[in-house]
Amino acid sequence: MTNAEMAELLTMLQAAGLPNTRLGTNLLICPMPNERGGRLHCDPRTRQWKVSPGYEAHPAFWVTWVGSATVAAWLGSRLPTRAEAMEAPAGARAYNCDYAVGDTCPVLEPGWRSMAGSTTGAAHQP
Repeated sequence: MTNAEMAELLTMLQAAGLPNTRLGTNLLICPMPNERGGRLHCDPRTRQWKVSPGYEAHPAFWVTWVGSATVAAWLGSRLPTRAEAMEAPAGARAYNCDYAVGDTCPVLEPGWRSMAGSTTGAAHQP
């Protein structure tokens, strides 16, 4: 489901009196700030859900299980059962497991410089 489709569903539910939150708990999605990957935001003035510009066709993130089940029902489908979810990857070979974990090259913060002769990326204040 794209962000635009999720915004449409959330706005429709909001208009029907079914908001995303109940007693402080996010039911369908967990709205996050842009810097944490959040692209869906509810405008409290208009009570409509908006998508950050340029992210309309991107997949919706931070969707709860209840939100996923709601989307599936809205689309005339359902979530897989546990047995179906466990069977799907059976026999599959992992092919993306040979990448390095963490930073593979040293990164210095702005205003910091590398220590002379350091190959570990250690830094100190100028």
